[in-house]
Amino acid sequence: MRLTRRLRWTALPLAALALLLPAVSGCAGREYEVPRSICGVKVSEDVIDPLLGDGEKLEQERERREFRDRHFVRCNVTVDGGDGLYITLYEWPSVGRKRSTEDHPRYIKNPPFSGWAEVRDGKSLGNTACRTGSKDRSDALTFEFTLHTVKGDSADERRAATERFVKAWLPGEKKKEGCTRR
Repeated sequence: MRLTRRLRWTALPLAALALLLPAVSGCAGREYEVPRSICGVKVSEDVIDPLLGDGEKLEQERERREFRDRHFVRCNVTVDGGDGLYITLYEWPSVGRKRSTEDHPRYIKNPPFSGWAEVRDGKSLGNTACRTGSKDRSDALTFEFTLHTVKGDSADERRAATERFVKAWLPGEKKKEGCTRR
């Protein structure tokens, strides 16, 4: 009888605490709506969803800076002010050579843009053609995507989610930046 009474007095407070924790913590999943665009470029919600963490508030900030005859774009997406998705783009003089070979597992095969791209766990790098019609402007965009909260049980799942995002977002960004070359 003593053991039963002890278990009852121990189990009741633990059960009550378990019920209260989600209400107290405020982190019971995602409370914001998944956006339909990232920094002004439309992308389907199913592509964006795996890149964003749980929390209450999502914020996006896009900054474009001119530098001499080139420009720099920074796109930052955060959840509750923490880590999220960070993208940088730079105009560059030429597309250059591929950094990796097509048979390398990190290389994006058949990207929907000219140039090259590779995906690592939590990061993507690449270079894509960008003709603007001006002799004074660069003819390529160099990009880097850093993703802090990609969901997936394995590195392969996280890389696949990152690759889907690069393929979906970059063509829209090129159009937004006036890049007339595929």
